Amino acid sequence: MDVTKEQGEFAQESALIAPLHEMMVALTNGEDVSRALQGMLECACAQLAVEHGFVVLQGKGGRKAEAGVGHFATRRRIPRARKAGLCGRAWQRQEPAVIADYSQWQERLPDPAFDIFRAAVAVPLSTGCKVNGIFFFAHTEAGRSFDQPELTQLGRLAGIASFALAQAGLYEQTKNALRAQRKMVRALRASERNNLAAQERLRYMAYHDALTSLPNRLSFFEKLNEALAQTGAERHVAVLMLDLDHFKLINDTLGHDAGDLLIQEVAAALAAETAASQAFLARVGGDEFAVIAPGVQEREATGLAERLVAAVQKIGGKTWTEFEIGLSVGLTCFPRDGATGSELVKNADSAMYCAKAKGRNTWQCYNDSLQVAIQERMRLERELRRALAEGQFFLQYQPQVDIRSGKFIGMEALVRWNHPERGLVSPGQFIPVAEETGLIVGIGQWVMSEACRQNVAWQAAGCEPLRVAVNISARQFHQDWFVGSVQQVLEESGLAPRWLELEITESIAVENAAATQEKLQALRAMGVHISIDDFGTGYSSLIYLKNYPVHTLKIDQTFIRDLTKDESNRAIAQAIIAMGKSLKMEVLAEGVEEQEQQALLATKDCYLMQGYLFGRPMSPEAAAELLMSV
Repeated sequence: MDVTKEQGEFAQESALIAPLHEMMVALTNGEDVSRALQGMLECACAQLAVEHGFVVLQGKGGRKAEAGVGHFATRRRIPRARKAGLCGRAWQRQEPAVIADYSQWQERLPDPAFDIFRAAVAVPLSTGCKVNGIFFFAHTEAGRSFDQPELTQLGRLAGIASFALAQAGLYEQTKNALRAQRKMVRALRASERNNLAAQERLRYMAYHDALTSLPNRLSFFEKLNEALAQTGAERHVAVLMLDLDHFKLINDTLGHDAGDLLIQEVAAALAAETAASQAFLARVGGDEFAVIAPGVQEREATGLAERLVAAVQKIGGKTWTEFEIGLSVGLTCFPRDGATGSELVKNADSAMYCAKAKGRNTWQCYNDSLQVAIQERMRLERELRRALAEGQFFLQYQPQVDIRSGKFIGMEALVRWNHPERGLVSPGQFIPVAEETGLIVGIGQWVMSEACRQNVAWQAAGCEPLRVAVNISARQFHQDWFVGSVQQVLEESGLAPRWLELEITESIAVENAAATQEKLQALRAMGVHISIDDFGTGYSSLIYLKNYPVHTLKIDQTFIRDLTKDESNRAIAQAIIAMGKSLKMEVLAEGVEEQEQQALLATKDCYLMQGYLFGRPMSPEAAAELLMSV
């Protein structure tokens, strides 16, 4: 690896961080971004040795913000990017456009003055499949051109700026959803002023869902019982239970307004598909829908299930690109899978949960063997309760290191389950069940208590003091008594608060912001270290980072895994590092497994790391040996 080249690229990207950060803050707060754009444009022109250039961001109402240098310093000379010329080509094709001599351009010029330019390049700024703006740079001297390294550098600049635009777009969607909901409420109140209209509306509301206008649970069961009553012994009725995948993540990260917006989009997509199949669609729960398909046998019903899954997947690909939107479907057929509506729904629910267990975003027909899987799930829950009572859990520890000094700065506590009959049970198998049932609260409290006790034992054995990091679940954190329980654990173990680190996820950080901020401030006042775990995989908001008393950002290992091969991952990691540094936070990279990853992170000013390169999860005794060896 050419370290000198990497350092040069790092220096160029670092110069863009300040105006990029200023632009992200301005977009988030709805302020004018022109000054930040001007700074970014001037910095890029200086690095490319270009005298003329402009950048345009366009909103729904036309031009939103712009900046220019050289010929375009007078803003009236900046063209509307969509119309013509090289910028129009880049905008329409959604890819960079380059020309060696603009004076030879055969099509209509956006401005006659453009014939003074020779080599020129236009690079679009995109979020998802939509172009929101254009960077344009040009030389006037004959013989000058844009080489491949310069085009690569422009691509990185456009990619980072597009990332900022995408984050701001999520805020805009949430605001629009809130406006839509308020408008709906005003419309309902207006209609209810008329007594006759109000009575009709109440009847409608009794049988329909207010958010989607679809039939509700009551209407669904009436329709199902009616369909079964009209069905002869030789006819069939298919029942499909649908559950939206990862919906809780949307609510936790973007809020309930964004969640409502997603439900409306899903409802519209499902309604279009079921109408074509002459099936009955209802919303029967928060993120649950149900379908009745009279006269349909299993083969036709599975085809309908596949189309419904595909329809929802298209929504995820268009609007919600940062989330894994999908649909899990369970299917039963009358009379084979049940004689009553309740039995058909119960068995379809069982099939749907099995579809989720298979990996989500798929469908599953009911069969008798599914009962075995359901019973296994219930057995695991019972054994999990017994494990907590009988002390079957134990902790392993993974070291965290500062590569500048080579010293260990912390140990992350990781819970493991040693089942008396099954042996070691994977955390991926029991943690989801613990979270779903609420058992994660008791397990989490035990982990925190045991980790603090072990840290005191290490120090008593002569190990140099360091932090022990404990993962905190959302259910555990949002208990009213949580802060008091941390204080009690510290007092009982005798551990100084500065040697305890609590890791929370982004979903915790954005949920119930006022209460979360109050708890975090109380923990920090106590002296406890706070970190955001898996940063970058959820809603990486500047709002909560600015307001919350957070010490450390932990870059999720998904961005580290292909760091040396994937340019996008490098750009995102660099943006997170710069964001943390600008907010005076430490930044720790998770999942570092290769020397090349370590070296590249160091060039980006990230020196705190954790991963197999420095040590796999180990027993308390092995951890003590490792700590005593340095």
